[in-house]
Amino acid sequence: MPLTKKSKMLPFLILLLILPSLNDAIYDGKTVYNQIPPKILQNMISQACANVEDEVNCLSNVESRLPNGPRNASSVLRAALEASLNEVQQAIRKVSDFSSLSSSTAREQIAVEDCKELLDYSVTELAWSLSEMREIRVSGSVHDPRGDLQAWLSAAVSNQDTCLEGFEGTNQHTRNYIKGSLTQVTQLISNVLTLYTQLHVLPFRPPRHKSHNNGYNNNNDTRKINDQDNFPQWMTEGDKELIVSSSPSKGMHVDAVVSTDGSGKYRSINEAIDDAPNHSNRRYVIYVKKGVYNENIDMKKKKTNIMMIGDGIGNTVISGNRNFMQGWTTFRSATFAVSGKGFIAKDITFRNTAGPKNNQAVALRVDSDQSAFYRCSMEGYQDTLYAHSLRQFYRDCNIYGTIDFIFGNGAAVIQNCNIYSRTPLPLQKVTITAQGRKSPHQSTGFSIQSSFIYANQPAYLGRPWKPFSRVVYLNTYLSAMIQPKGWLEWYGNYGLNTLYYGEYRNYGPGASVAGRVKWPGFHILRDASEAMFFTVGQFIDGEMMNIIIVNTTVVVNPDGSGDFTTINDAITAAPINRMPNTGYYGIYVATGVYQEYINIPSNKKYLLIVGDGINQTIITGNRSVGDNSTTYNSATFAVNGVGFVATDITIRNIAGAIKHQAVALRNSADLSAFYRCSFEGYQDTLYAQSMRQFYKECDIYGTVDFIFGNAAAVFQNCNLYARQPLPRQFNLITAQGRTDPNQNTGFSIQKSMIRAADDLASSNFTVETYLGRPWKEYSRTIFMQSFLDNLIQPLGWHEWNGSFALGTLYYGEYNNTGLGSNTVNRVTWPGYHVIIRTMASYFTVSYFIVGDFWLPSTGVPYTLGLF
Repeated sequence: MPLTKKSKMLPFLILLLILPSLNDAIYDGKTVYNQIPPKILQNMISQACANVEDEVNCLSNVESRLPNGPRNASSVLRAALEASLNEVQQAIRKVSDFSSLSSSTAREQIAVEDCKELLDYSVTELAWSLSEMREIRVSGSVHDPRGDLQAWLSAAVSNQDTCLEGFEGTNQHTRNYIKGSLTQVTQLISNVLTLYTQLHVLPFRPPRHKSHNNGYNNNNDTRKINDQDNFPQWMTEGDKELIVSSSPSKGMHVDAVVSTDGSGKYRSINEAIDDAPNHSNRRYVIYVKKGVYNENIDMKKKKTNIMMIGDGIGNTVISGNRNFMQGWTTFRSATFAVSGKGFIAKDITFRNTAGPKNNQAVALRVDSDQSAFYRCSMEGYQDTLYAHSLRQFYRDCNIYGTIDFIFGNGAAVIQNCNIYSRTPLPLQKVTITAQGRKSPHQSTGFSIQSSFIYANQPAYLGRPWKPFSRVVYLNTYLSAMIQPKGWLEWYGNYGLNTLYYGEYRNYGPGASVAGRVKWPGFHILRDASEAMFFTVGQFIDGEMMNIIIVNTTVVVNPDGSGDFTTINDAITAAPINRMPNTGYYGIYVATGVYQEYINIPSNKKYLLIVGDGINQTIITGNRSVGDNSTTYNSATFAVNGVGFVATDITIRNIAGAIKHQAVALRNSADLSAFYRCSFEGYQDTLYAQSMRQFYKECDIYGTVDFIFGNAAAVFQNCNLYARQPLPRQFNLITAQGRTDPNQNTGFSIQKSMIRAADDLASSNFTVETYLGRPWKEYSRTIFMQSFLDNLIQPLGWHEWNGSFALGTLYYGEYNNTGLGSNTVNRVTWPGYHVIIRTMASYFTVSYFIVGDFWLPSTGVPYTLGLF
């Protein structure tokens, strides 16, 4: 039967990275890829138990939960989740043993109760994850669960840390016992999160209903963020109407009224909450009239979908004074705490009056997933707003404090808010944020957007509470008291290489980035597409995360059965100056040899070209310097438009070695990615000319300088094949062209294979092959965690011309393997380095090309850091 346009897209699925949500996906009425190879499954099972103390028991536990029949990625993930859930439940029983110990101090007893509650949070979050996976498997829902699952698993990883932090100020005996019970829990959940994030980065995803657009998710599922439409997508239209409507005193429907003067049904907020329905699926509105309510409120997780509305900031005030110095844990010191899902607050002040001398004293603690605070004020000193976990949204709020006064490990967007620093104790430093992301796989962080930072004395934007702390300030006013360095260390070098701090188009006297910290983890965001990751739609709604959104798809087929017969015609028809939030323009190029020269101009942005595989869809040309072309113009395929993505295509220049420079691909497209492509030529095969580029699982063939240019490019899991050159030539894999030490450019070749092509291998290696040479003065190239076969010469690298650039280049090798990886006899140039792990981390996807904030929207899988 002839393949339809939809069914032709089946080859684009990645068998080894099959998504949990795809294991039973319906694709044109047929189940696709519900099994993966046993070896891969066994690796997944092993990873689920990695670094667990009792690995044998863990493996047995996971195996026992797998089905007897066919197994797939989803069943392994479910089994690992079930094993983690069982472990948490056992930990709760162990922790409960301490509840009745009379020898415990008051603080220890509070900390134990915290632990029980926090572990119960983990039970709930793991149960949600299991339920979501079962629902997807049974119903084939079009709902994309990945934002949910990653949020829930991220929270479940961190709860155990908060439990142990509660024992600060005790003799640590109880803490150490409980820590022993929690270590395996934390590791198991962390393994599940890691497994999940690695499994769900597919470049393409088949539709669950035929109404979707040619096999891609339609961009109707996305939301344009603008002044009128910037609430989270999980807020209903009814929620938004309640948020922006007039006060309850002017006719709004409410379910309960609280008033200190007796004019409502309740005199205390706690009474109203107690009477609210449990596990409600509808919005339950509590109106709290003007007054000061001196009560501590802990709204438990069974109280869902509650909305609390006051009479305005400074009018409806909830006040308390619990603090660390009184013996409370930070977690339990909150004046107002909420863990019930879907909570919304409007026009309320949350206040902790303990003052600066009493250390940690929380005004508001939030563990409510998909919660929102509108026109509220959070007032305290140290640790005012504890955005502890899950997804949170703050709009038009005021936040006051001194030290770490916005902290926690939620995924929080703080939008159009006023953030005020207060006067701390003598010798204390004002730090606005202390974000607590502990794993690179957690979807957490703080995004402070279009807000105003008013500091009354020297202040810092944040410091890293945990190693992967993540905070960005976007389009925000920074007052003069923000210190020039911007950010503060926690202690020493802790977290400086692994954190992610960013600033984008801020303004005001404190916004200059000229004197900012030089940490590897600090980034000046210069592109809107990078900043977009931290907006409401992507950061807490989960849209466009690790999935490619395609607005339109056209088909190129030389037999006339598609929309076009040439690739150039399809590109000409593409719209100009597309914005990233409108989705990609997809061009499917069917099997065939396309003898045409492609030059995608800069105004053709966010194009996606998909072929039928290497050596199936082939684009070929033969321009060369030997035939009077320039190197620049010799390219068979050239691309300049930002956001370009290509997969499953071969790009060739068949001019041959005798014609000298002859480019197959020239790439100057920022935020571009190539996945499972092949670039075939001889001299100057791949011209990575400029901007940020990523290559995954690609093959690159050539002889002299066959990867060259001045881009910032990462090559991950690629095969680099040296070919037989002309007589008296030697092979040079790279010729990187960095011209200034301040340029952020260079080539990072990671977890790749450097081998001889068949023609060179058959010559018994009479031709010398080197890793690279310095085309320009500050040439920078790193080979790390790669296999270097015996074709690589012991010297490793070659001069360009005498001593040119040998003192100014930067060439590095880290943890490579293979017969060509021995560095004992490498060049002794000043610019050559055998680097250590911390330095190698700088050249990973996360840091070198800031890939974790633009690669997810390309759909191309990637590894964030070192392998």
